[in-house]
Amino acid sequence: MRGLIAIHDVTPAHGERVEILYEAVRRTAGIAPALLVIPDHHRAWPLREHGNFVEKLRRWRDDGAEILLHGFHHLEVPSPSRKRGLAERICARALTTGEGEFLGLDAAERRDRIEEGAGLLKEILGQRPIGFVAPAWLRSAGLHEDLIAAGFDHEEGHLFVHDLRRRRRIFAPAVTFCGRGGPKTALCVAWAKAFSRVGRLPFDFRLALHPTDLDSDALKREIWALLASHGTRCDWVGYRELLEG
Repeated sequence: MRGLIAIHDVTPAHGERVEILYEAVRRTAGIAPALLVIPDHHRAWPLREHGNFVEKLRRWRDDGAEILLHGFHHLEVPSPSRKRGLAERICARALTTGEGEFLGLDAAERRDRIEEGAGLLKEILGQRPIGFVAPAWLRSAGLHEDLIAAGFDHEEGHLFVHDLRRRRRIFAPAVTFCGRGGPKTALCVAWAKAFSRVGRLPFDFRLALHPTDLDSDALKREIWALLASHGTRCDWVGYRELLEG
């Protein structure tokens, strides 16, 4: 059984919680998790203005963490020139709280965000990212071609990681949680309990951790238990290994 661990929403806005998650994964799974970086979270946390956090990103990168671009603002502001269909509106309402950034962009805006984000990460980290994950895994048609043109190798949704160069997809469903309170968190606690007791799965999976998962003490305990239970019995890999099979 192979698993991949990624920390989403990596931004100085969540700096302390990102570090807690990173160290927990390093300690229990023995690998550096992938880091999904937001260049300017909610238009209020530009990486350029947070040098200490950038230094941590560099240190984690040197430790082996893969750096992926995770949108640009992680904030949904629908384009006035593009009308969303019913399915998109339902997804935006059901799967996120106003953070499906790449669902409502028109083609020009989408390409500009991708290029600006990739260029910024190259500027501050010394390397251009080759992996992209849309916030909340929500994206509009045409994204794959834009990413290929921008030099990206892989992108993902809820169920698949897409190998853009080979034009194929790898089934590796994401296991994710919600620590923002309410019934969703209660369900996620139960889901984490169940998943920590699962034996070897017959397919690859991705464990998607979010800084806000730590806002619930109950969920945090179950995530620590899950990492401990799978830490030694799972073959942990990165995106490169997952794509190579």
